[in-house]
Amino acid sequence: MAEMGLGVLFPLLLVLNLGMSPAVAGLALVPTTLPMIFVAPLAGRWYDRVGGRVPLVTGFGLLAASGVLLAAGVYGNSFLSVLPGLVVYGVGLALVLSLNDPVSLDQVPERSHGQASGVSAAAEQFGGALGIAVIYLVFHSVYVVRLHATITAGPLTDLTDTQYSTLRDDIVAAERTGLRPSSFDPAFVDYLHDVRWSSYTGFSAAFLAVAVLAVAGAFATWRWVRRPALDEG
Repeated sequence: MAEMGLGVLFPLLLVLNLGMSPAVAGLALVPTTLPMIFVAPLAGRWYDRVGGRVPLVTGFGLLAASGVLLAAGVYGNSFLSVLPGLVVYGVGLALVLSLNDPVSLDQVPERSHGQASGVSAAAEQFGGALGIAVIYLVFHSVYVVRLHATITAGPLTDLTDTQYSTLRDDIVAAERTGLRPSSFDPAFVDYLHDVRWSSYTGFSAAFLAVAVLAVAGAFATWRWVRRPALDEG
């Protein structure tokens, strides 16, 4: 859920809020993927020594910490302010993804490995789809509520439903090209400040939702993951 849900939100944050082009935003996400190269082999060795429970709990703990770091960092309005969260997220995700399959197989007899692998893969794909829906719903709901409240309470004239729809279309178009105020209808330029900061509230809520999911994952892992049968006793 975290991997796919944040895979949707990260580009929006970098392109729309931090003003990166799509190409630069892709490069800016390298800190979330690079840890997989270095952490995965270390995670495998750790798993061989102690089993999957402790490494997975650590991975979920790092994902929870990254959610908190990102939730606070977005208000810094810069790439450097979210970079620590991106790095911690990458390390935590690398641990979880590297160990998910072997730990799943550990929990069942060898004769059931094929079935367990299929169930694990199906659960991963379902979780990804659910993560996109849930995490984006949290972001969008909080963002819209915050934006309407900010505009209503501020000095700017409230927008009509048609104007909100046009503003939304302009923002969606900016997802493909990068956010440039000059490309917006002049009538909306004064609203972009409120749009930006309202979206930060939405991003922060979504990142905290990921932290909650990660804590639940850590608890479930600690409760139910055991060492392979051959290592017991």
